[in-house]
Amino acid sequence: MGTFLLITTIMVGVGLAFVLRPMLRPTDRASTPSEESKAGKITDTGNKLTALLIALAIPAVSFGLYFQWGSPQILTGAGDFPNLAQHATAHSSGSSENLPSVQDMVERLAAHLEQEPDNPEGWFMLGRSYTVMGRTEEASAAFAEAYERQPDNLEILVRYAESLAEGNGGSLAGKPSELIQSALSIDPGFSSALWLAGIAAYQQNDYHEAIGHWERLQKGAELGEQEQRMLADVLSEARQAQEENTK
Repeated sequence: MGTFLLITTIMVGVGLAFVLRPMLRPTDRASTPSEESKAGKITDTGNKLTALLIALAIPAVSFGLYFQWGSPQILTGAGDFPNLAQHATAHSSGSSENLPSVQDMVERLAAHLEQEPDNPEGWFMLGRSYTVMGRTEEASAAFAEAYERQPDNLEILVRYAESLAEGNGGSLAGKPSELIQSALSIDPGFSSALWLAGIAAYQQNDYHEAIGHWERLQKGAELGEQEQRMLADVLSEARQAQEENTK
């Protein structure tokens, strides 16, 4: 896990450096902003694309990590929702020296967004970064800002749902489930949303619904060997629970 934390830290640091350098340095254009920048739009298409791609690449509590660290125990929602930062830090050594510079870049991004908030990709990256750092409440607030500006963005919907659930002991009931269903209404085959929808249903003892979501995921997603095994495990547990519930 030490290697994983190191890679995560490097990705966050490099990603933020790429985005923050053009965002924060003075430019001639800043003194004569275009009408588009005055309206709060992102002014540089290249920077926007870079921000989005890097943000999507930063590891967080995502579908793949649920499979990597998850277990059928997380289905209960009893405080077992995976926390990337805590899990990685608990198993790492010798990599924490990289954190201060990353933290500084994250704080600079946060300060920039306070001044120029109409940047959903920036808020999304900030939320992902806070998640990696274990700052769950701040991550949720950042995702909320991104969601307010792009309510139909699938990645924002599921990351926001995950963050809210993590801050609520792992429970996906309420707002997280609403966000997940919104994602599925946009794309019924979106793998992260199907996985989370299955967990949400399982937590409510709706095993039939959970099985349905996970079977669609199993049939429609390209999964690695580890993911296939984990999905088979949770499907087996859900089927067993359904059988016992009907006795």
